[in-house]
Amino acid sequence: QVESGAFSHQCFAPGHLASNFACITWRTAAEHGKKRKKGSKSLSLLAVGTQDGSILVWDANAGDLYCEITCADGTGHRAGTLINDVTVAPDGATLWSAGDDGHLCEWKLADGTLLRKLKGEKRDVRKVCIPADDPTRLVSARSRIKVWDLTTGKTVFKLAGHSSPVADLRVNDAGTHCVSCATGGRQVSLWSLLPPDANGGQPLRVLVGDVPVRSLDFTSRRTAGDRGKGKRSRRNSTGVGPGSRESVEVLACAEDGSRIAIWKADLTGEQQPPA
Repeated sequence: QVESGAFSHQCFAPGHLASNFACITWRTAAEHGKKRKKGSKSLSLLAVGTQDGSILVWDANAGDLYCEITCADGTGHRAGTLINDVTVAPDGATLWSAGDDGHLCEWKLADGTLLRKLKGEKRDVRKVCIPADDPTRLVSARSRIKVWDLTTGKTVFKLAGHSSPVADLRVNDAGTHCVSCATGGRQVSLWSLLPPDANGGQPLRVLVGDVPVRSLDFTSRRTAGDRGKGKRSRRNSTGVGPGSRESVEVLACAEDGSRIAIWKADLTGEQQPPA
């Protein structure tokens, strides 16, 4: 428990699954397809992908296994594929996985069945995210970043990305911006996810640290401007309307765990040096 610091419970993998975990994600959502216990809290899902292509999802409130997905028969990802990343949809009904086989797979969490499979890359897909407030969009990455329209299953546009594979990718709740870092790199790139130009596919800001970065998180905050009577606000390539200001705070953890850097960047001005 975060508030008290007291230990709550452990989540155990079934005995027949001895593979090491490769990735992890957490999502609080409404319950779908499962009987909810009286007086229980909102469903909190903890999902992990393994090195042999299995995906395990627990009810984090109770510590019980919620769903088990296996690709042993070649369904979804190729059998034995390393699962690089997983993300649970905002409503808790489905999960997307990114694998070493270059595919993005959508799974139904009620019974673990495959809903669809998209070809993400010729090689491996490293990261996958769904904005909390925009479940129709999906963002994936290997070295470049792709934005998908889930209503059609097609790529909407691509961002320049990095020269080496992406180590981490985070999308804000609104789905307007994301941050990414590359394996072994000291740079953190902040991107606009707003079509049609999305800033020409180039980053809005490039934040540079002292050491290589391994993992990221960030928050964004917008202050609305005075649009005036009868006037409609139009966003520019940064996603900020006239008279509005948006700032982000980016948290980056060093690859060797030696330090954590925090940047504050104003999308209508200059960024501050890392704290």
